[in-house]
Amino acid sequence: MAQVNKSDLVEIIYDEIEDSTRATVSDASEVSVAGLGIFKSRIRQARTARNPQTGEEIEVPKMRVPKFRPAKAFKEAVKHEHLDEDE
Repeated sequence: MAQVNKSDLVEIIYDEIEDSTRATVSDASEVSVAGLGIFKSRIRQARTARNPQTGEEIEVPKMRVPKFRPAKAFKEAVKHEHLDEDE
């Protein structure tokens, strides 16, 4: 068996999780990660938008877009993180 160092192993595991999450969410299912949140997709209806540089109206087609809903624990952790530092 080939030797794999820690950083390579972490990268392999991360890539597998990312690929699996992307495939699941693109199939209109959701992925829930305890303490982090829920990854899912939703349908965004077709709409008319405006090019901010030219002002020209453009038609944006109906499409599936990713959505993330953070878990309460994740929101609380971020909310209180490094409040004393200037950003």
